[in-house]
Amino acid sequence: MDFITDNNPKYINYVKQIIGNFPEYVKEASVGDRQNSIRGLHSSAFADVNEKEFPINSPENTYLSYAYAKAANIEDKKVLKKIATAVKLHKIESDIQEIDDSFSNLVKKASADDISEQFALSINYGEETGVKYYYPINDSENILKSAVDLSNDFEKMPLEAFRHASKNLVKAATEQRVDISYLPTRIQNNGVDREFNLAGAKVAVNQRTEKLGKQAGEMYEEILKSAAVDVENIDDYVNLFIDVDRINHVKYSSNMLNPYEAFFSGYSKEGLKKIANTYVVVSDAPIPLSQFTKSARKAIEENFTQSDRDKLLEVVKEAEDNGGIAASEKLIKFPEKLQQQLLGSIMNE
Repeated sequence: MDFITDNNPKYINYVKQIIGNFPEYVKEASVGDRQNSIRGLHSSAFADVNEKEFPINSPENTYLSYAYAKAANIEDKKVLKKIATAVKLHKIESDIQEIDDSFSNLVKKASADDISEQFALSINYGEETGVKYYYPINDSENILKSAVDLSNDFEKMPLEAFRHASKNLVKAATEQRVDISYLPTRIQNNGVDREFNLAGAKVAVNQRTEKLGKQAGEMYEEILKSAAVDVENIDDYVNLFIDVDRINHVKYSSNMLNPYEAFFSGYSKEGLKKIANTYVVVSDAPIPLSQFTKSARKAIEENFTQSDRDKLLEVVKEAEDNGGIAASEKLIKFPEKLQQQLLGSIMNE
């Protein structure tokens, strides 16, 4: 794939972004115009003679072939050598050097230890190839562009990698004061650090039961039951959920939530911190701390069995002694049904 056959112009746009403007001889043209410009050319006019890709018949095409190869990390030595020869033939060495210098400057902004912090995703391909970096997040423009590119690449990578990159993008956006709402919804849903939400996870189980049948649904239900009583190890259950999805060849869409979107769809942890000192979250509903401490004790003593009463009164004491966040974190570990019962009892007081 080269700058003509690739329908997504992200690599060419990226080079243009980091160097400023292309040389005057590199014209703005549509994909169709570029395809027409190479139609009928002999295979010798391409750096990749077999696929007839990376045209090198003109200064413009040679420049764009080099730019694409650089940004896309093309490693075919034969292709690169032919492009390099064409660069000298068309006498555009200084323009190509500008591309190389721009990439070098981008890397030099970070030391060898923190280069990866300039990108949302880094992958180690082993000794022969080394580490490669994707989706730059070094400034606000790159954050917004990389977020769109990553969202478009969702189906091209393992879900775990997408989640990792999404979280890094959201983190970078927060640090650069980029409004999170400008990021694609898929990036927000997978990248914002949120609390475990039992209701959201149940939606994912129901979706799989409807799609795959009752027997498969029961397997997912068992995973969720274990997760609900072992929230401290929730990541292990999410990974197990993903593994079962892979066995069942589950494809994610708006009608089939991926496990990260489903399990971690509660309040954002940052948002929870902001309301922590003045609210207690009961079954996803924020209750003012003063109302909770005033009403919950009476509601618990009047409406719950002795065993549940003792556990819930510990939450009330936690709220009285340490505030809303401590009480919320303690309460969220309880079964959803018990939380809902508590919420109903408080609201009826």
